[in-house]
Amino acid sequence: MKDRCLPWIDKAEARRRVKEGHLRTQLLQLQADLEERDEPYVVLIYGHALAGRGEVVNLLHEWADTRRMGKRLYSDDPVSDRPHLFAAWDGLARKGQLAVHFGGWYLSIIRGLQQGVLSEAECACRLREIAAMERMWALEGVRILKVWLYLDPEGQQHRLASQRADVDKSWKITAFVERNVSIHEPVSRWAERIIDATDAAWAPWKVIHGRPRTSRNLQVVEQVLSHGQMTWPTPPREEAAPLPAPDEVPALIAPGSMGGIDKKAYKKRLDDAQGRLARLSRRLLQEEGRSMVLVFEGWDAAGKGGAIRRLLPGLDARWVDVRTFGAPTKVEAKYPYLWRFWQAVPQRGRITIFDRSWYGRVLVEPIEGFCSEADARRAHGEIRDFEAELVRDGVVVLKFWLQVSPEEQMARFKAREQVPWKHYKITEEDYRNRAKRAEYETWVARMLRRTHTPQAPWLVVDSEDKRHARVQVIEAVVKTLEDALS
Repeated sequence: MKDRCLPWIDKAEARRRVKEGHLRTQLLQLQADLEERDEPYVVLIYGHALAGRGEVVNLLHEWADTRRMGKRLYSDDPVSDRPHLFAAWDGLARKGQLAVHFGGWYLSIIRGLQQGVLSEAECACRLREIAAMERMWALEGVRILKVWLYLDPEGQQHRLASQRADVDKSWKITAFVERNVSIHEPVSRWAERIIDATDAAWAPWKVIHGRPRTSRNLQVVEQVLSHGQMTWPTPPREEAAPLPAPDEVPALIAPGSMGGIDKKAYKKRLDDAQGRLARLSRRLLQEEGRSMVLVFEGWDAAGKGGAIRRLLPGLDARWVDVRTFGAPTKVEAKYPYLWRFWQAVPQRGRITIFDRSWYGRVLVEPIEGFCSEADARRAHGEIRDFEAELVRDGVVVLKFWLQVSPEEQMARFKAREQVPWKHYKITEEDYRNRAKRAEYETWVARMLRRTHTPQAPWLVVDSEDKRHARVQVIEAVVKTLEDALS
């Protein structure tokens, strides 16, 4: 680990360069440049115990303009009830901001290995997830710098004794710190593994020796400045992931081909399905402490809202959050497109129902010119990764595409215009989207093909008959819960 450290800077030279004060001025100028360029910059500080991680984070916040800083992420952030990458997305800098993270998204790996609760296979999987996330961030314009502060065992013991003897610093020496000092060798080994797996030109690791302090602080700030000013490399385009065979992908069925259902049979099946849903959801959420994500996409007026309303009576309102997504707000547009959906990822023991979702990236956005076709094609893989991360963290994921014919869609548009309490549902945009149906069908078929997986499947629902669609949706959720609980 020591041989990875940047070249040593003479102590006297380091003091001279720090005292000049130019670094602080340059850091403030960097923040102004980031704001002008509308670029986000994430700096992650981690390392060995007593190497000065907290001191470096505090120094950066002292020298920088905190009004231009993003959310700080500390080791005690209460995110253990979310998928492990939630903390990384939650603390992501928005465009024009510098964000400094303490440990960040690598904390769960080090702690999991230290506590023996993370297997070798799980560790490798999480590192792949992190590398993919950082690659996506870079493609979305995020600058990333990761610093590991190294301190040898002798240096740790020296600082341990020094802080114990200082009445103003002795409070820092906890059993947790002493435990970390005692396992220097495995921590170094884990750090080597992390760096080897996630070091990339667009998300580099820099290893800096933690003593002396002046040299350490100088090198950290100079690296932050250097990587904030340089031309940032762009990750190469990855090869497309293998796609499922055509016969494994749900087809865009002809609307009406599934037939309808009479009112009496509908009522019986609905009541039965809602009762089973209530029992199964309680087991999943309360007994097993897992969570669930239901995604609703489909043509305008296909009945997404009606299907969601029939789901709710079978769920305890205390555990359910229904989120509706349209165009991103000005604040949301300052982040990579998946950021706002990560904010809505359910805590353990809860369900989030998405009325429209991240699939706007591969449907509305390329068609309306809000992103390039290349970005939309890239998003298929990023969405698969996102959903796979949720599933690996115990989230049950099911996605619905509600299919309705152009004729039935127009009839529902007209009905909405005639019923006063449905007026809000119809807009000029609905008619404009309808005129582009052929183009949408191409992208929908591509979406189904590229994002359908056994772990996060699509179900195409024949929504020509509303009663049939509602029953089919609830029964599909029940079946998915039964499979998850088996």
